[in-house]
Amino acid sequence: ECLNTGDATAFGFLVSSGKRFKSTIAWTDPPASLVADVVLVNDLDLTVLGPGNKEWIGNNITSRDKEGGGYVSRDRTNNKEQVELVFPTAGEYTVIVRGHHVPEGPQCYSLVVTG
Repeated sequence: ECLNTGDATAFGFLVSSGKRFKSTIAWTDPPASLVADVVLVNDLDLTVLGPGNKEWIGNNITSRDKEGGGYVSRDRTNNKEQVELVFPTAGEYTVIVRGHHVPEGPQCYSLVVTG
């Protein structure tokens, strides 16, 4: 599969309880400029949606605000993202890959899912 900025592709999976579920995307990113502050050129996002409207994002980047509430930020550094659910609830899961920022696209990627 290949994506441009704003494109998304979804894949559905039926997951059994008690069986680890792991999804991983990886892509070969174009070379960045030697003077670039950020070396990731094309940025893709991995999201997994599961039973009960649960959502997981690639590489599980989470932070806390001043009041102690959690909020999520996306990985804007790596050309590999993974979501791993050690004890998933049985049900239907959707793996979504989005082209967040793809200035040198389309960007092709590989998706591997186990579980």
